[in-house]
Amino acid sequence: MYPISNRVVLYVSMAYGYNDYSAIMAEETFLALKNIFDGENQFHNVSNIYKECMNINTKLGVYIWNSCLKLSKENTLFDNKDEKINSILNVVTDSIRKQIRMILYPGNKNDLNELTIAGATHNMIVQFSEKDSAFCPTISHSKSPSFFQTCSSVDEALLYFEALLVDACICHYLGISDVAHYLDDKRLISNEKVLFLKELVKEKKLNFLNDNSKKLIKYVVDNLKDDTPYVSFFSIFTIATLDLSNEPLNFSEYCKLWSEFQKWYFEKHNRLFIKGSTVDDALEKLLKNNKFKGQISEEELNKKITKILNGVIDYKENPPFGNEQRYALIIFTHSLDKIDQIKQSDSLFNGKVHPATWDIISWDKVSHYKSLFQDLEIIPFIIK
Repeated sequence: MYPISNRVVLYVSMAYGYNDYSAIMAEETFLALKNIFDGENQFHNVSNIYKECMNINTKLGVYIWNSCLKLSKENTLFDNKDEKINSILNVVTDSIRKQIRMILYPGNKNDLNELTIAGATHNMIVQFSEKDSAFCPTISHSKSPSFFQTCSSVDEALLYFEALLVDACICHYLGISDVAHYLDDKRLISNEKVLFLKELVKEKKLNFLNDNSKKLIKYVVDNLKDDTPYVSFFSIFTIATLDLSNEPLNFSEYCKLWSEFQKWYFEKHNRLFIKGSTVDDALEKLLKNNKFKGQISEEELNKKITKILNGVIDYKENPPFGNEQRYALIIFTHSLDKIDQIKQSDSLFNGKVHPATWDIISWDKVSHYKSLFQDLEIIPFIIK
């Protein structure tokens, strides 16, 4: 499902003991982000993605564009002599703290050891330091899901934040975030991207990419540490390229990488089915630890998915991510009590709706159920 809430950027200005270079870079980055959010400027590559998507997938282009501008900015003064580090979060209301995606913190990163952001899936803490290369791997923070990203300039910080946002868009767009049903699993996606890249290089599985992309990925993997907590695929094609080829963004190659990752991820989590096969364990695969498992007919579920696998149900392709057929098992989790919701559910489902009513729909139809999301469990799967 597509995320609908704002992402938050928090700028922390320091009262004492800060590094002048870091403080200046942090403030200038915050001002540059302000210009982007207020529409006076743009991220480096989002507009190019939008233009490319207009020719292949209009919904994706609009979704990325809107998501990268649907952001809130907050700033706070931190008195690091007297205050506890978590007090910097006081300017952000409890309900949206989990939406913090970037903290510009010019102080010593060791001061942040006890910073905790409950409910968040990932949060980039930007630190500024002069360095030679543009690409710099992320550094672990003591409290997941925060991690550190070293930058040497405002432009680099903007590129890294843009890369984080675009990756998040694709992760949600492909339903990967919904495969990870629990918060801990959602947080693990960050590290699983790192493991995936290392596996591609180690097992020499890069032939789906062009030569320049192979070189970029090998370069990035060579720079990743054993404990690197997060990597953005987008940064490979926008930041690592500054160290090697300096070629413009190749959005097609970026999408190919995500296409391979989604197949790797869905298969790892038992959400991938093979076209032309017969299914006899769909209930175990899709609902292994789900409370509705005992209320859904295993025979009916196997039968419906087998029909899809054998082409009985038509499918509409969803470029630019190849020919993977993308579906979702949707389950009503509550009884409806609002007239407008009942009317909509009647038009979307056959028969009377009750808890554990279920159906299988193509992924591009998920948005039709938007007003019912709070009453639905959505379990994505793909077919190759």
